[in-house]
Amino acid sequence: MAGVKIRLSVSDRLRLLLMKLRSRERYKAEKSRLRLSLYSSKARAFNDNFSFPFSSRAALASFKHSGHTGDVIYSLPTVFALAESASIYLNCSTSSQLPPNFDHPYGKEQLPERVAHMLAPLLLAQKRIQSVQIWSNDTAIDFDLDLFRDSPQDLGAGSISHWYFPIFGVAPDISVPWIELDDSGQCSGSVVLARSSRYRNDSLDYGFLKKYPNLKFVGLESEFLDMRKTIPSIEFIPVANFLELGQVIRSASLFIGNQSFPYSLAEAMKVPRILEQCLYAPNVIPVGGVAHPVLFQKQFEYVASRLIAPALGDGLR
Repeated sequence: MAGVKIRLSVSDRLRLLLMKLRSRERYKAEKSRLRLSLYSSKARAFNDNFSFPFSSRAALASFKHSGHTGDVIYSLPTVFALAESASIYLNCSTSSQLPPNFDHPYGKEQLPERVAHMLAPLLLAQKRIQSVQIWSNDTAIDFDLDLFRDSPQDLGAGSISHWYFPIFGVAPDISVPWIELDDSGQCSGSVVLARSSRYRNDSLDYGFLKKYPNLKFVGLESEFLDMRKTIPSIEFIPVANFLELGQVIRSASLFIGNQSFPYSLAEAMKVPRILEQCLYAPNVIPVGGVAHPVLFQKQFEYVASRLIAPALGDGLR
């Protein structure tokens, strides 16, 4: 992902091209100067076009978010901080379209209505959230969480949870759980995996995990079939909605996944976890609890060997 697109003018691009031919060092310095100048201009324009500080002291606080699902989960610490003691009403906008060349398992919508309905039971299971509904243009809201999309932040780096902090002037503690679900025990003594087709670190091979028992998989069936090529014994756990998905992940003794929606749930509940970190968009940073980001194969195998034994317990005997 990226934030506001920083595009040079035609005249600046031509000038840089000529400079590149004459002096590569001057070209690099000038390109950097121009980009910094444009980012500063975007920041000033953004600052001038929204009201700050935000304040909601009513008995309820209403929010709007257009997804993706993981983005919604990572926005919740900000939602709870802004609402303070007020009841929370969440509006899911399902009308936002993805760019034509953007490939996503959900299709061409950022948050399809069917996906919003799957997300609602999970959100409503949180005590402070009173309502989740599909947003319409005439619905008044207190906080538009989509403002981060127009900000001059680099959304391909940093931490997704932090995207909202500078916009809304809050800094909640994300080292503690912000989603609470009962532990069903469904996957106690099991390692739960999820690996989406997006944000993969292709230098990592999961094949070494096939020597371990009690491996489960959550996510799309196509993702499971892909993982089964590497780990033939892995078991697929289908879910009817994302509350059920959250309950499965909550009960896991260890979760392993890439920067996908299931990982956002593991992060939000601080389940012991290993993150396959994306090399080109490392915008998920594990914080709190037992949490390891992995970038390299030897590191992946070392961390997994340390965490899987206590996770599986008697399952290894």
